[in-house]
Amino acid sequence: MEVGPMAGSTSAINYLIGKKTAAPRAVTVLFGGDSYLKKAVLTQLKKTALPDNDSEFSISHIDAEKETWRDVLDILATRSLFGDGKRLVILDDADDFVKKNRNAIEDYTKQIATTAILVVMVNTWPKSTRLYKELEKTGLQIDCSSPKPAELVKWLQHRAIESGDFKLTSEAARAMVDILGCEPGLLDQEIQKMSLTVDPDKPLTPEEIQNRIGGWRAKKVWDMLDAACDGNCADALKQLERLIYAGEHPIAILGQVAFPLRKFALAASIYRFGEQDQKKISLSAALERAGVARYFLAESERRLKRLGRERAVALHRWLLEADLAMKGESSRADRARIVLERLIVRIAVPKTVPLSTTPEMSRLS
Repeated sequence: MEVGPMAGSTSAINYLIGKKTAAPRAVTVLFGGDSYLKKAVLTQLKKTALPDNDSEFSISHIDAEKETWRDVLDILATRSLFGDGKRLVILDDADDFVKKNRNAIEDYTKQIATTAILVVMVNTWPKSTRLYKELEKTGLQIDCSSPKPAELVKWLQHRAIESGDFKLTSEAARAMVDILGCEPGLLDQEIQKMSLTVDPDKPLTPEEIQNRIGGWRAKKVWDMLDAACDGNCADALKQLERLIYAGEHPIAILGQVAFPLRKFALAASIYRFGEQDQKKISLSAALERAGVARYFLAESERRLKRLGRERAVALHRWLLEADLAMKGESSRADRARIVLERLIVRIAVPKTVPLSTTPEMSRLS
């Protein structure tokens, strides 16, 4: 893979699949909430910046909660005893550190006097700051937020060739995203599994993807959604319990259920707006416009009808509340499970019950 001297900003997916990989700059920032993408990008940065076999001796991890900016500068100024002397200094969990030392970091980016590379790992990275704008010119900023489905399709095709030396059609890659959701780590895990058994000379089809990864776990997720949409709350919670006992983390389960549910919400909105504009379309057409693949239309239409219009439109808000809760104080597995159970209860409320009587997340805390 060719290495280029690019500066500015890019997405993690573009960085990982680019034919010309950007070389790390003196200050490189990895921002966003997807831990898998951060790890994958950091691995690629290490390979690009420190290609020697003894590169692990030239890498320093700094706990941003314990060290001062002066400590960071001292480490950056210390040449490695191995390779060409270049050092990679990784500042982990640095959100608070950046807030406290923003001015000092800005000054550093303008007069860098070392060959070391500082990698700053943060969750939030506002584009409106002077530091962001300065690094647009002199640094490298990589967005590791959750990717869009279209990005994941291209990345999956790249990963299939890169890690397993087999081919995925775009339709097959899209089927993977439809089944498993927009979770790069989970998708890559399935790529690794498939690489052990697939025929490298025969591209996989959507039907083969369904057979391979639409197995017990995916079936249980759909069984859980089916039961919830049917109003069978007890059965839905039982399916959730089985998934968790099988080792599934509630956050991963939310990622799998959120993807089809968001499409249900969008389809319901498209259908409703069509009625309001006196341009009524079929529910199947609304689902297709919302991004549901044709081979899932029949099942999706059946589930959406079971869910009902009011609850389908409310799904966007419910999913956002669940996502924010799991990324906040309910990130632990036991608390995340409670958030997921509440979401299932909301979906399972009978269509005859007004939404105003549905329990709010905050009231169930």
